Amino acid sequence: EASRRALEELGAALRSEAAEIARRAREHADRGLARLEAALNEKDAHRGAQIEALQEDSRRCLDKLDHHDERLNANAQEIRRVRSEARAELAKAVEERDRLFRKFDAALGRTQASCDEAAGMSTKRVEWRISDALERMERFRDGSRADGGVWRSPKFCAGGGRDLQLELRLSDGGDDEPPSPGADPESDRNNGDCSLSLYASDGLRLSFRLFAGSVSETVKHSFDGVAPCSIRRMFDMSKEVSPMDSSLTLGIEVFDASWDQELRPRVGTLADDAAADAAQSDGESQGCRPSEKPESSLHKHHYVNNRILEYVQAQHRRMLETINQKVALLRSRAVRRVQWRLEGSAFLRRTFPEGRPVCSSPFTAAGVSGLQFIFYPSGCHGAREGFCSLFLLCPPGCALRCWLWAGRWRREARRETQRQELLGRANFCRFEACEDPVDESIEIAVEIEDAQVLTNEASASSACALPPAALSGLVSDASTADDRPTTGVSQSSASKARELERVDITTRRLDHDR
Repeated sequence: EASRRALEELGAALRSEAAEIARRAREHADRGLARLEAALNEKDAHRGAQIEALQEDSRRCLDKLDHHDERLNANAQEIRRVRSEARAELAKAVEERDRLFRKFDAALGRTQASCDEAAGMSTKRVEWRISDALERMERFRDGSRADGGVWRSPKFCAGGGRDLQLELRLSDGGDDEPPSPGADPESDRNNGDCSLSLYASDGLRLSFRLFAGSVSETVKHSFDGVAPCSIRRMFDMSKEVSPMDSSLTLGIEVFDASWDQELRPRVGTLADDAAADAAQSDGESQGCRPSEKPESSLHKHHYVNNRILEYVQAQHRRMLETINQKVALLRSRAVRRVQWRLEGSAFLRRTFPEGRPVCSSPFTAAGVSGLQFIFYPSGCHGAREGFCSLFLLCPPGCALRCWLWAGRWRREARRETQRQELLGRANFCRFEACEDPVDESIEIAVEIEDAQVLTNEASASSACALPPAALSGLVSDASTADDRPTTGVSQSSASKARELERVDITTRRLDHDR
């Protein structure tokens, strides 16, 4: 029994110790679990904060993307707007340019039409050619022709005169030839076998010259529409007939013409007739007699002077020349490169010794007229032996930045002489280096990068080209130093920059014979 009690006590002690151990284990587990839950909660909170931060960052990024999209759309709209405005402005500028060109062409066409109309309305000289005149005269003398030896030209207008007609009357050689109707007896020359007459409309007063071959007579006459102005026995047909084709040339040259014209009353409109009838009826209702119009007529005096026409035509030619010069100058602003080809290069050095140049025709480029190539095959005075010289003659008042070509050699043009109008190099290259051995030619060219012309001297920029004789000693003071730095525009030209006109340029090719 003691053992049983000991065992019971031991079991109670073990149970008490086991319960204590279980309690401590539960407490330890609870503390670990609490710590684990706290760590998990802390991690969840940290992860939630990170997620919120990521969400916030995502929202900000999305907002930025939306803002960028809005700006991109706005920029695209602005670009489309600017592009459309630019297209509209360009189209407007092109339309304005086309309108100005059409206006200019229309004005030029009207000017040309007006001048042509004035020249056509005021015909000064009319020729009448009769073929086989001698044969006709022989048949008239033989009596085989039934026209009575009277030939009339078709009617024509000249010098303001209407229904003009020339008449040629042959004489049979007798002295009893009847005078023409209305002819002046004092106009009988008695030194030929042909009489020349002119018919015209009534009231026309002409100052003119009748001619037949080399014989002519100046007459001033007033016509009545019936009688002609005749010059009897004016010339001998056998002397005035052309020996080439046996034709006879007759004609008239009108100096001035005048005539009177009665102006007929203008026919009124229906509204004018109704107003006149209403005024007349009002006058009759008031017992007033209508006003009686006096019998009268209005006459207009015409005067045509062909010498005035000559003056107008001269003015027209000068105006057209001026317009053509202006148009050529405008077109030349698009010229950047001009080429000049010299054939027969094998004979150049023998034909043109030292100091004698070959000059091109004057040309216009980049809005500058009067430019000219000056090429020395044997070099100018002061050039190295075997070297050729190349210059560009420029008009006064212009500043050019350009490059000169001779064959494959390209050099920048600069002033190497005391003459300010010469740009180039005295020692350009060796003559053999610029020569094309295949076709024995030399191609010279100029490329203009910048052209400036003084506006107050623009009208005088077309300077006359110098003849070769005047260029023989033009560059005698050229320097033999060939590697000097290129000089720019002078300070005097830079100080007048506000007076310089800049020109944009493109390419054009010109070929000149030697």
